[in-house]
Amino acid sequence: MRYILLLGPPGCGKGTQVELLKKEGFKVLITGDILRNEIEKNSLLGERIKRIVNKGELVPDDLIVELMETIIKEDTSSDKDIIIDGYPRTVGQVEGFLKNHSDEKIIAVYLKVDKDILKKRLTGRRVCPVCKRVYHIEYNPPKNDMKCDVCNEPLIIRKDDEPEVIENRLSVYDKQTQPIVELFENKGLLRVIDAQRTISEIFTDIKEILM
Repeated sequence: MRYILLLGPPGCGKGTQVELLKKEGFKVLITGDILRNEIEKNSLLGERIKRIVNKGELVPDDLIVELMETIIKEDTSSDKDIIIDGYPRTVGQVEGFLKNHSDEKIIAVYLKVDKDILKKRLTGRRVCPVCKRVYHIEYNPPKNDMKCDVCNEPLIIRKDDEPEVIENRLSVYDKQTQPIVELFENKGLLRVIDAQRTISEIFTDIKEILM
């Protein structure tokens, strides 16, 4: 069993690729969904996470490591590879992850995109509040005007996709998350994919890495 870590800034297309990978039968853990589920529980931890996320900041490393490693252990009952979207995303989280997993079982896949393109992608993103399906007003619009194709619910703009929050998210990424790309590269665990191409081209490259 291997751990496939999907890395990249907000808006790089990880979510789209994750959905395709799930359809192919890969086991996927999505950090954002796990955090949102915790928020929806209205637990003390969920309330704390909500305040942090709404500011466009990252949840502290110790909370993320504890939460994600607990989830990972629950999903290691089979020999299937586990694809993880959104963890680890800081040097501190990488250190926590490497303490629990050996290098030979890790592949870090980095989806690389220029910042100007990221901003355009993020400001056009819309989400279904019920099924969490993600759309884009230009690249992947819903069939019905601003309503989910599956639930027919009005789509919303997530708090962390508002322009001022996007600027902060990208700034936080540059300072705290980008260094882990270099860390995995120095360890010989990094695979870089040009994520400014078509969805199918990116997906083909990812599958080649996973084979």
